[in-house]
Amino acid sequence: MTLTQFIRLNNLKAADAVELVCPQAGFPKHYAVYLGTRNGFPEFIANISDGIQILTREKLSEFVKRYQVTNVERFNGNHYQRKNAVKRALDRIGEKAYNLVFNNCEHFKNWVLNGEGISRQVAAIGTGVATTGAAIYLLGVISDNKGFKKTGTIILIILLVVVVIAFAM
Repeated sequence: MTLTQFIRLNNLKAADAVELVCPQAGFPKHYAVYLGTRNGFPEFIANISDGIQILTREKLSEFVKRYQVTNVERFNGNHYQRKNAVKRALDRIGEKAYNLVFNNCEHFKNWVLNGEGISRQVAAIGTGVATTGAAIYLLGVISDNKGFKKTGTIILIILLVVVVIAFAM
């Protein structure tokens, strides 16, 4: 199926977002926001490791080969809000502030669609790691097991270091 066929089949409109997943791994998810068609070619924008950019034909071709679309997230708003969301996305072109923890493709997609730069993937991973570290530490405290206490402390310190490094980037 071509990209144009996909757009027609899913009735994509400007400011709708697509979720892409590597079929072999199932994770991580990548997101791109559909901008519409210009000069007969569909345009998508995303925050990728090179920064926020309209995906070139080559980059789109690479994404289509490597990933499968698993979900279409519709923009919830009227025509004017949709145009404003597209403008909001376009205003950030060239921004080179990609950060896996604080400003990834999901943060950008959510910011364009609803004004909130959040990532459920990052929150879920962070919560899982913090909960695991805290549980192991508490298990060590309750059972007076120094190994568990040390392991839990190490996990929590690593999480803290990752957050500090991500802030510094």
